[in-house]
Amino acid sequence: MPKVVKNCEECGAEFSRYPSQGGRFCCIQCQCHWMLRTGQPMKPRRGSETPCETCGKPVYATASARANGQGRFCSQACHNVSQTKEPVRKECGYCGKPLNLRPSAASIQYCSRECMGNAKTKRPLDRVYNGKRARVDALGYVQVWGPDHPKALKGWVREHQIVAEASIGRYLHPGEDVHHINGVRDDNRPENLIVLGKSEHCAETAANNWGRLKTDRDELEEYRKRFGPLTE
Repeated sequence: MPKVVKNCEECGAEFSRYPSQGGRFCCIQCQCHWMLRTGQPMKPRRGSETPCETCGKPVYATASARANGQGRFCSQACHNVSQTKEPVRKECGYCGKPLNLRPSAASIQYCSRECMGNAKTKRPLDRVYNGKRARVDALGYVQVWGPDHPKALKGWVREHQIVAEASIGRYLHPGEDVHHINGVRDDNRPENLIVLGKSEHCAETAANNWGRLKTDRDELEEYRKRFGPLTE
């Protein structure tokens, strides 16, 4: 069914409605103006006015609307202003650089990925290599950052390998290992390192381990002779 074109009884503007909709006015404002002008009774207001939480302008809303969180602001602009919160100010957990963060990003602890990596480095050392602090792994070997090294594991490579390779002028072959002469794994001085074959390295390491074990046993026996058997 086609719409019917009518003229608003208040402002005279044309508007269209379906015949089943009826209607004498083009909008609710014109209807209110007509009722005020002619003295027609108005529908009672069931809501109340409260000041806008941003600018203080009165805002009308019903009780049900306020229960749903409406009626707090007079406009979208005031609502947007209320959503602008103060930044969270803190310091980088590694270098101490001041941070100004959005409230939603308040959990950030570091100013950069570099600081985050340095802070999470286990057993860090004071030395820096390729922009990152050296560290000691669980076996007691010093690791440095060398992502371009062919034997790097997740970007880390053991320092004694790099020192030994610099001494011989080439990368280690697959069948070669670096041996610490004095047995101290974090002593990576060039004079304390020697390149051996894997079998030679195993034999040398075993000999050193047996030597240390014999020394420990001799010291323990000497203690027993001087102070008696150990007690719990």
